Amino acid sequence: MTEALDHCRKSKGMEIYGYCIMPGHVHLIFRLALGDPSGLMRDLKGFTSRKIMKTIRDTPIAGANISSQIR
Repeated sequence: MTEALDHCRKSKGMEIYGYCIMPGHVHLIFRLALGDPSGLMRDLKGFTSRKIMKTIRDTPIAGANISSQIR
């Protein structure tokens, strides 16, 4: 999650004032200099989901059981 936040900070102009990463969700206090916050959140979720899917596929034990069931 921190990698995804760093990506949005560097490439999307996200100014992060605070965050709290919980097991099932995240709380963010941020400002976006330009653009639509909903577009930023879409990009953040997409970046995070791609990283999760890559981790699942690259993990031999979990990847063998789970990756074939997930699109």
